[in-house]
Amino acid sequence: MLPGARAGRLLSAMILLGGALTLASASARASTAPSYYVALGDSLTEGYQPTNYSLHQSETLHGFTDRVVSDLAGHQALTLENYGCGSSTTSLMINGDDCASYNQPLHSAILPGQSILRSALNFLARHRGHVALITLTLGGNDLDDGVTPAETTLNIEHICAALRHAVGPNTPIIGLGYDDPGLAQWLAGSTGARRAASSVTYVARILNPLLVHAYAPSRVVFLDVAQVFDTFLPFSTTTDLAPYGTVPVAVAKLCTYTWMCARGDVHPNYRGYATIARAVAAAYLRLTK
Repeated sequence: MLPGARAGRLLSAMILLGGALTLASASARASTAPSYYVALGDSLTEGYQPTNYSLHQSETLHGFTDRVVSDLAGHQALTLENYGCGSSTTSLMINGDDCASYNQPLHSAILPGQSILRSALNFLARHRGHVALITLTLGGNDLDDGVTPAETTLNIEHICAALRHAVGPNTPIIGLGYDDPGLAQWLAGSTGARRAASSVTYVARILNPLLVHAYAPSRVVFLDVAQVFDTFLPFSTTTDLAPYGTVPVAVAKLCTYTWMCARGDVHPNYRGYATIARAVAAAYLRLTK
């Protein structure tokens, strides 16, 4: 074989080896790229705690979103991007650009002058293929802010469709329901017990079906937080809870997991957020088997 031929074969082998090393290096970089957890929503996503309120820092870094990251750490390293905004409605998530700094997490990802949805979509476009999980808390503030159920449904469908389009068909998106703070009315006696029962009926027959219906077209998995908190147990199933005495288990769970009984505040406490986070993490692991 001529020396030139041997040299040519050696050069070809080196080129092939260099190409293989380049592909291996690119694969290694891809495997170590961050896996993002993107959370959108209201004060539950924000992680609001009434014990930590100040004008600029109402978020504690101990909401359910932060806990999801730690709960899944043994399975997958996630980097949280939090697009939570306290008091936000579904309309404001789409069109609002005035989420004041005191309504945002300490490490908020919402950009000035942009809505929650627009900020999140911009992030998803920049990190396509590297988002492992999206969670949503949508609709809880709509009724108080005059948004009709029909508008809420359309807004959630719009938000979910935009997110699904941004991440493709396989990325898990989990939409959370809400617990029922109205259960605390049971503590006010027989009249309060009737109001508490009506409140549970509203969650079970109106709010939950609305959310399920709105999430379904975009294959968003519904996580029923009320079910996680045992909201739907019959009032005849009781337990003892100081200082209230014998109460329905559903009421006891509300008092244990939220600030509603102690402070009249609807938000979960640390224990409640941790319980929600475990349910989200479990749902994510089921979806990624």
